Amino acid sequence: MKTRNGFVSNSSSSSFIIAFTKSKKCPTCGRSDPDFLALLERDDYSEDNRVAAIGMQDIIEKKTEWVVSERKENIRKEMEKLLKPYNKKKYTLAAIEISYHDGTLKKIFDDMIKNGTAIVLEKDD
Repeated sequence: MKTRNGFVSNSSSSSFIIAFTKSKKCPTCGRSDPDFLALLERDDYSEDNRVAAIGMQDIIEKKTEWVVSERKENIRKEMEKLLKPYNKKKYTLAAIEISYHDGTLKKIFDDMIKNGTAIVLEKDD
């Protein structure tokens, strides 16, 4: 019997644990990058997009909620080791799911990864 360690998602989305750099406002015009987590939660995007957890403790709780008790502590330690360097004011940690069918949101996400404003810490297809 297989035991799943990652976030549970259906076959039409991918799950990620991400460290987002916090957006800074332009000193000249006052604009900043859009809040990606707010875009995920918008009604006009796919219902398969969602924010599963925000912050180190919430992510760890999500990762361990379906795990047998003998493995919980090991996974908790692994996650703390993975997330601790990003658990700072500079970053927002989040567990998210993005639909394979949402090309617009996927493109925005890919661009954020390319320009360094999003760092993928874990991916689960």
